[in-house]
Amino acid sequence: MMRLLVVLLSFLPAAASAATVCVNPTGAGGCFPTIQQGVDAAVSGDVVDVAAGVYVERVVVAKQKRIRLQGAGPAATIIDGRGRGTVLKIKSPNQRITVTGIGIRNGRRGLAFGELVKIDIADCAITGNAKGGGINGDGAGSITTVTRCTIAGNSSKGSGGGIRIVSSGSSSLPRARLEMVSSAVRGNSAAGVGGGIYVDGKAMLIDSSVDDNSARDSGGGVSVSGNLTVVGSTISRNRTLGGDAAVTGGGGIDAGKHVVTIRNSTISGNSTISGVDPPSTRGLGGGLLAQGRVELEHVTVANNTSDNRGGGIFAGPVSLKASLIGDNAAPSGRDCDTLDPSGSVTALGANLMEDATSCDVRGGVLIGGDPMLGLLQDNGGTTETQALLAGSPAIGVVTTAALCQAPDQRGITRAVPCDLGSYEAP
Repeated sequence: MMRLLVVLLSFLPAAASAATVCVNPTGAGGCFPTIQQGVDAAVSGDVVDVAAGVYVERVVVAKQKRIRLQGAGPAATIIDGRGRGTVLKIKSPNQRITVTGIGIRNGRRGLAFGELVKIDIADCAITGNAKGGGINGDGAGSITTVTRCTIAGNSSKGSGGGIRIVSSGSSSLPRARLEMVSSAVRGNSAAGVGGGIYVDGKAMLIDSSVDDNSARDSGGGVSVSGNLTVVGSTISRNRTLGGDAAVTGGGGIDAGKHVVTIRNSTISGNSTISGVDPPSTRGLGGGLLAQGRVELEHVTVANNTSDNRGGGIFAGPVSLKASLIGDNAAPSGRDCDTLDPSGSVTALGANLMEDATSCDVRGGVLIGGDPMLGLLQDNGGTTETQALLAGSPAIGVVTTAALCQAPDQRGITRAVPCDLGSYEAP
């Protein structure tokens, strides 16, 4: 029987091995001088290896193929669009593309693709792309993974200055998804919503920072029309500028009516202002605006501002677990405000809310008073946090073992009793 199996296997075709197509600026050594020529020559399964250099071109993956486009690092291998068109475009649907170690800059759009594209982007820098943003995924069924990348200084005339992922196209396809890991989205802007990130679909942010982005209408840092999960991340110093949308708000995060889950994260220093013709529903949630279900576990929400309602959060229903909300500012609901003040905020175990006058918080143990927080800064780990200063009422008050098992935002071990918020004090 074994001999028969060996004989049968000998008639099967050998698996094709992936080839490497080389590119360098001079075309020396049998390599191509442009990335476009290398991409055109590659077949599915090939690696297009791009040597260090600045390549002034716009690259289009026109045919359906599965390739890996790799460079020598985002500061070494750079595709420069010189202000024209899309720098890297995945034209055909239903593709799987890997892009790693490459800088993409100075286009009208940085990286663009459509429906049913699975794209993995790693060790990249996408910068200085105007009008259409840094990453622009326009199609249902797409899955975008961004790892160890910097998305900075991009802008959009619409939504999503840094990253825009939308579920346009066939309604029979699943909604688009974004997963961002160990990355930074900073200094981007949008004329609509989502200064840093806009996702019409599902989004997950892990060990990442969204900092210093702005949107004219809502979601200065992040705007999501779908479920949002944030873990080990910092959303900071983002702002909305007071547009003319039905609602302007969510200086840090605008999550609409969808489910928001945030764990071991910091929302700090974000702001929102009322629109150009402000009714009472504008200027909501300096840190977080959400009208769906929100779960905050070991989250610090501090130093956010709104010129109207909900300096820290404007949300409901909200579940608070071992979280800290304080040092925020607004004319109404300095730390917390909600459309439904009668029981839409539930505390599970101990939590700290400095000012709960506009939120009827039920259950658990709610601690008031000054949380005694340090500045938002590098306290270790990969993202900025706010330390608990000596004497803070948030120190050592969590006695539920399940809430003290996971490390804090910086990766510091917790032990019972542990602290409130994203930072575990020494």
